[in-house]
Amino acid sequence: VVFAGIFLAAYLYNVSQVTFSNPIELLKGEKEGEKEPKSNIFLFLLGLIFLGSGYFISVTISDPLAALLKFFLAVFLVIIGTYLLFTAGSIFILKAMKKNKKLYYQPRAFISISGMLYRMKQNATGLANIAILSCMVIIAVGTTVALYYGVDDALQNRFPADHNATVYYDQEKTVDALQADIDKVENRVEVESADYGITDLESYLHANIFGGLSGNEFVVDDAMYQTIVMLSAEDFNAIEGTTLAPKANELYIHESGAYKADTLKLAGEDYAVQTFDGSFKNFEVEYLMGQSLLIVVENSKMIDKIMADYETREEGYAVSVTGNVQWNTDKSVDSEKAYAAALRPMLESEAIVNYQSIVETREDFYVMNGGFLFLGIYLGILFTIGTILITYFKQISEGYDDRSRFQIMQKVGLDKEMIRDTSRSQVVWMFMLPLIVATVHTIFAYPIVQKLLMVFGLTSHKILIISIAGVVLAFSLIYWVIYRLTARIYFSIVQ
Repeated sequence: VVFAGIFLAAYLYNVSQVTFSNPIELLKGEKEGEKEPKSNIFLFLLGLIFLGSGYFISVTISDPLAALLKFFLAVFLVIIGTYLLFTAGSIFILKAMKKNKKLYYQPRAFISISGMLYRMKQNATGLANIAILSCMVIIAVGTTVALYYGVDDALQNRFPADHNATVYYDQEKTVDALQADIDKVENRVEVESADYGITDLESYLHANIFGGLSGNEFVVDDAMYQTIVMLSAEDFNAIEGTTLAPKANELYIHESGAYKADTLKLAGEDYAVQTFDGSFKNFEVEYLMGQSLLIVVENSKMIDKIMADYETREEGYAVSVTGNVQWNTDKSVDSEKAYAAALRPMLESEAIVNYQSIVETREDFYVMNGGFLFLGIYLGILFTIGTILITYFKQISEGYDDRSRFQIMQKVGLDKEMIRDTSRSQVVWMFMLPLIVATVHTIFAYPIVQKLLMVFGLTSHKILIISIAGVVLAFSLIYWVIYRLTARIYFSIVQ
């Protein structure tokens, strides 16, 4: 329905153009000289504002959740800014160059700037389309390639061990009751894994409080999207090998949360804040996505106390507590699949458990990311075909328009070599400008794209940069081939 409406609107516009046009005036119009395009500084500045706003959103994005909410706004602003800068900004810049007499009144510059000025009047929208389509090719293919080849990186972030069992919170249970369930799961794992070379069996529990920061107090609020992930010092030190020792009126916050205040108010009490840094060995990094604050407190009793207070303030699920049991085995892939299939129902009989093995999940990740890769390549090919078609027909139409101009320039005494060199420089700029703009867009889009890919578990900057850089190089090569083919057609027409 949407596309039918778009095509209908285009059809009605074309019909109106033909209906209200005077054929005699159209025939005479071909003989009339072109008017110099007018520059519009207002549209030029507006384009800079739109483009700068889109870039600003991308480079200042704070977390994956914010990236999801603001991505399409940033894309919209950049697209509008691109069109305005190509249509108004390019003419404004070329006219400023024309006013520079030392530059303009040089034979090559005179022909190039004048030719570019009239070319931009006719082709600014087409060049903007090519720039946007080129950027779409780079982003679509680059990100999906990164997702596919970053599967192992995503798995390592999501699963700290070969086998992971999540023990869920029952609304009736306390921290002690959940710990009892964790112990049951651990015992079952030890019994059933005797023949599988089990190693590194570890467990911990953590509380989640959903709400947001109001000053230095964490409050429960459905309109906010922050989370506190809280562990006891005993559990965190055991799984990460740290030596944090918070006191009764003190807590530690991981620096990834970027919390700046000296105190944090939880459950009506103020706690002195200490920060700690470092990467995680066994803690699931996915918990720190978004605006999460990872907090380490003195012991599990303090977790129980804080949870109980927040539960009385809000009906529903503002607070939850979850347990994690994780371990490694040293068997082959096939053996681990059979082991996982046999162990899952046994663990589920002990508690509310979601058991996942990295071997099984790897296949699911490749299936999902392979689907994304297919879509990325499909869209990349589609956008590339669009770029080729726009470029090809633009060059042919320009060739027929420029042929008479070439003949006039030869009649007034300019030699063919100079005309050929200046026209070639114009063609090169017409081709290179969209690719340069697309590359700049991609560079500024990198921060928001990187945050979006964190939602899928990809945190490696190296994989993403190599993927995007590879796609830029490959697309540049394709674009160069397009240039060579269409430029040859153009020169054959004008000569």
